[in-house]
Amino acid sequence: MEKDLSVINFTNIDSEDFEGMYGGKTTIFKAGATVAFPAFLATHFANHLADKILLKQQKDFGTQETRKPLLDKILGQVIVPFSTPTENIQVEDLPVETATAEPEFPELPKEEEAKVATAFICEVCGKEFKAKIALAGHKRSHK
Repeated sequence: MEKDLSVINFTNIDSEDFEGMYGGKTTIFKAGATVAFPAFLATHFANHLADKILLKQQKDFGTQETRKPLLDKILGQVIVPFSTPTENIQVEDLPVETATAEPEFPELPKEEEAKVATAFICEVCGKEFKAKIALAGHKRSHK
């Protein structure tokens, strides 16, 4: 089954927040919020929101006469139509941007590695340690 990848606005027309689930993830839509989604996902959320509203109004939510007006309000117009199959896109067809500004990810200056001074030296053999506790453990080997 191929999914419609056009982008459509989904609006929570209810007076309460709406929790929509898809793919095991919950999305909370504040009352009156509008979010752009792929058509298949916007339709999924719209159907569940329509069910919630019709249940709250104690109306039959199985008929098209009661669902269609709500779905028309919930789903906005197509923002980005999806008409070109991805197999037919050629590199030459893609728009080319000419960058005149700074690059998006300029090379960061390389930090010089900080040399850790070894301040702990064994008085018996002269071995250097980075931690005082390591030196204490080492000193026991000389007894």
